Amino acid sequence: MEFSNYTFSESMGHQLAEATRLMSNRLNQRFKANHFPVTFEQWTILIHLWVEDGLSQRELCIKSKKDNPSVCRLIDNMIKRGLVERVPHPTDRRTNLIYLTSEGKKLEEKLKREAFNNVQDATNGIGQNEIDICFQVLKQIIKNLE
Repeated sequence: MEFSNYTFSESMGHQLAEATRLMSNRLNQRFKANHFPVTFEQWTILIHLWVEDGLSQRELCIKSKKDNPSVCRLIDNMIKRGLVERVPHPTDRRTNLIYLTSEGKKLEEKLKREAFNNVQDATNGIGQNEIDICFQVLKQIIKNLE
């Protein structure tokens, strides 16, 4: 694309942002419709705890690529919903570890199913080859910008 042909609404950045917004909004709707006490943002924290329970808040910031105040707010809300708990680090009293509660653990399969179905809806009518190319392009964009 040449600069003279650039329009915001057709730009790659805008298209990626719009697709991300629509997918996260749809996933929020799915969670709400099924009475799951989770938002898309909280889901991004749960994903990491399902892989490795007992991460520090700092580790969750790094893994989720979110700032500390955002992660702190998400964790506070998830504690109120009974999904996670803060436990003092055994050797570093400045650090708390975040652990899933039994309720947070029970949601894993159900929430993953909703996320899978969300992706299925988003990629409806798109061939696997096109999806593979899309992933290759997105990975290269990420690599270029990191």
